[in-house]
Amino acid sequence: MMKIVNFRRVSWVWLVAVAIITFLLTNVITRSRKDQNILNSIAIIEDKALVTYSIHYDKTQMLLDIFDAQMDVAPVRVRHYREIALEVSRRADELAFFMQELKAELVITTDGANAAALTPIGWKTGRGQAAEIMQTYDVNLYLVRGKHDKMNSIRLMIYNMQGEILKQKIDEFREFIQPYIWQNTYEEEILKLLLSTDTNVTRDFDHHTWDIHNFAQLPLATVITNLTMLQSFVRTAEAEVVQHLLYRLRARDTRVNMFEAVVLTRSDVVKLGDTFDARVILATYDGVQRPEITHGKYRRTDNGGYEIVGESVYVPYDNFGRAMISHRATSVGVFRIEGSLRLATPNGFYNLPFSTEYEVIP
Repeated sequence: MMKIVNFRRVSWVWLVAVAIITFLLTNVITRSRKDQNILNSIAIIEDKALVTYSIHYDKTQMLLDIFDAQMDVAPVRVRHYREIALEVSRRADELAFFMQELKAELVITTDGANAAALTPIGWKTGRGQAAEIMQTYDVNLYLVRGKHDKMNSIRLMIYNMQGEILKQKIDEFREFIQPYIWQNTYEEEILKLLLSTDTNVTRDFDHHTWDIHNFAQLPLATVITNLTMLQSFVRTAEAEVVQHLLYRLRARDTRVNMFEAVVLTRSDVVKLGDTFDARVILATYDGVQRPEITHGKYRRTDNGGYEIVGESVYVPYDNFGRAMISHRATSVGVFRIEGSLRLATPNGFYNLPFSTEYEVIP
């Protein structure tokens, strides 16, 4: 017996099936697009972290240049602080390099050794004669194909314990710089927070170790971004510590490290029968800090300090670090020289007035 097929029913079933498949595919595509947008947003966040990294790296290099310049002026006093600053910078270089290698290995494992996201670069650690160039890769997160991948992150950071090793390195860096920052201050708390490797508590009150929290069950794009942010945190801490060391060198107190015997006289001119009087004093001054000296009239301020009024001239230093004032005698009489010396102290700048007189005779 011939079986009659109901084409209307078949068409209806087929249309329903097509609609369901279309809905499912649309949902998958939409979700995929949303996921891609999220991962692209993560890449933007990583860009911001790279900018922060560069700013603080450049700041540290500028501060180290200042240390180098002051080393030529007062090596005995500067050497101790400079050596600490160089060691902080060297450790920061090595720690940031270790994280860069982790990022590169993650991309190589996911996209292959010839990944478009990788660009060979030389990574400098140390400074001066102790500098060393090591080869690694720059990572362009936008070009990483396996942004969604989670397994390679877990394999490298958790199963191979690279996350635990990174935690130990961050702990060592934090403990090393701890003595060289202000104690019990806002800055200290911020640096501790940035470099914290404490166990994290989730909203469900689950306790996750630092490596699990930062690297497990997360897309590759998120893991790479976390590593970049950690690199920027290390550079931020490095810059703050080096700046603090420079501050301690230049303005923590007003220690003196140079001495000179100076003869002071009221006048270099003595008439016949008069007595010449002179006072010999021990002049002490700082060979590192060169105060700003201004030649001009000064007055007392309401808060008890001093300030220059009217026209003034900056007094230059000679090759021996001495500020010299010279006046050509164009007329006879008694002339007054006065001005102010601006000195940096932990509480800001302090102006010290000075004055003397000299006589010109025919």
